[in-house]
Amino acid sequence: MSLRLKLLLGVGMAALAFTAFALVAWNTVDATKVNGAAYREIVEGKDLVADVLPPPEYIVESFLVAYQIADADTPAEVAPLAERLRVLRAEHVQRHDFWRESGIDGRLRTLMLEDAYGPAERFYAVAESELLPAASRGDTERAFAVLNDRLAPLFAQHRQVIDQVVTLANEHLAGDELAVADLLRARAAWLTVLAVLAAAAFGFLAFSVNRIAVTIMKRLGSAVGFAADMARGDLTGTLPEGPEDEVGRLIRALNAMARSFRSVIAEITGGIQTVASASTELSAVAGSMSAGVVEMNHLAGRMNETAGHFSAGAQDVAANMQQATANLHTVASATGELSETVGSIASSSERARTVSEEASRQARTVSATMDELQRAAREIGNVTETISHISSQTNLLALNATIEAAHAGEAGRGFAVVASEIKELARQTTIAADDIQRRITAIQDSTGSAASDISSITEIVAQMTEFTGTIAAAIEEQTAVTREVASSIAAANQGVAGTNGHMSEIASGSETIADGIRRVNTGLGEIGSAGQQVDASAAELSRLGEALRVSVGRFRYEEPVGAGSR
Repeated sequence: MSLRLKLLLGVGMAALAFTAFALVAWNTVDATKVNGAAYREIVEGKDLVADVLPPPEYIVESFLVAYQIADADTPAEVAPLAERLRVLRAEHVQRHDFWRESGIDGRLRTLMLEDAYGPAERFYAVAESELLPAASRGDTERAFAVLNDRLAPLFAQHRQVIDQVVTLANEHLAGDELAVADLLRARAAWLTVLAVLAAAAFGFLAFSVNRIAVTIMKRLGSAVGFAADMARGDLTGTLPEGPEDEVGRLIRALNAMARSFRSVIAEITGGIQTVASASTELSAVAGSMSAGVVEMNHLAGRMNETAGHFSAGAQDVAANMQQATANLHTVASATGELSETVGSIASSSERARTVSEEASRQARTVSATMDELQRAAREIGNVTETISHISSQTNLLALNATIEAAHAGEAGRGFAVVASEIKELARQTTIAADDIQRRITAIQDSTGSAASDISSITEIVAQMTEFTGTIAAAIEEQTAVTREVASSIAAANQGVAGTNGHMSEIASGSETIADGIRRVNTGLGEIGSAGQQVDASAAELSRLGEALRVSVGRFRYEEPVGAGSR
């Protein structure tokens, strides 16, 4: 039974007792009050007794007036007496109507309204029809004869009935007074019993209220101590729940809140471990990124050096081509120096072939470097995806901690602050990872462009090698057949022109490679900056995880072995 029902039961019993007491008291007062039922019966009895006395119900005064009329000396004395007799008859009729409408019944009603009224009406009728005419004529003898022979017997009959009415009315009045007295005594006894019951109900109510108050104070004291322990961080206790009432529901709610807090703290502790692991992994990733950047810087240096050699070779080839052009002009002007010029062309062609082979080898080296750079960019992209996954998990953990802190109310405000900081760090980490991904994409695009340029250079070098072979064949033909000097010189001029064009293309390719290397260096710088930011983010995440671990460490949420309920 709930505390509310117990209190309502006690109050209802007391209210019922007081209601019964009030109803009996009110009914008693209503029955005995002035103008009450008993009072009206007594008053009617007294009125009846008063009415039967002269006048108006008792016609003794009318009989006296009739005697005066009969004894009148002159007709002038009869007139006022006759008027008085008519007034007395009117009052008698009026009171008769009143008692006919009243509540009297039984024998008293028969005597009053029939036995007494009949002789009185005949008395007035005889007085008006016989006595008054005789008296008005001055016939005294006739008047006294009517008075003695007709009116006196009617008055005697009326008086006999009136005496019975008075006796019976007095008996009824005495009985009514005794009934009222008995009623008052009975109601007094009932009121005494009800007063005792009301006092008992109040005593029971006071006892119940005191008992309930003691129980509430004891159980609420335990609940207050339990809440104080929770405020100090001890979440291991449990309250005995007791009966199913308002305090019991409060204690059950406190136990449920403690269980919820223990679950939240356990989840946050697991989250702290996850954050610590993630920060360690993030630091390792940052280290790998730094190592990758160092290796890429080394590769870029090698590419730069190779491009320098390639450019120097192209310059040498261009100088040789100029020399070949001068030699061809010399051959055109002096046939005697043909052998020397051919030897010089052969030497230049050999150097051009050597340079072409070196350029082809350097192009292959640069292509391999570009492939390694693309592989490193893909590995860094995988690392950024891992960072993004860790940050999303951290953000989800912070969201769960925020929700549980909101459920915890005031006690979870510290958790909400820490969860907000973790969520902000996760957001910064996601932004950094996205920025790294964009930079890696730019590096991949630059690397693809550089690879395409290197392929073009390789094709150009192959063409140069082919042209160099053509030049060597032409030189051999000049050496073998002098007669074809003119055609060899023309072929040499054509080969030199083609070689000059290809040298221009090689120079342009060298510039493209140099530009690609500069873009790679820029991307490496950006990756280095991003790696530093990731490293700083990992350090901040580790610091926040440690702060959260210290905050959660204030709470004890695992109940020791052998610990009992509060």
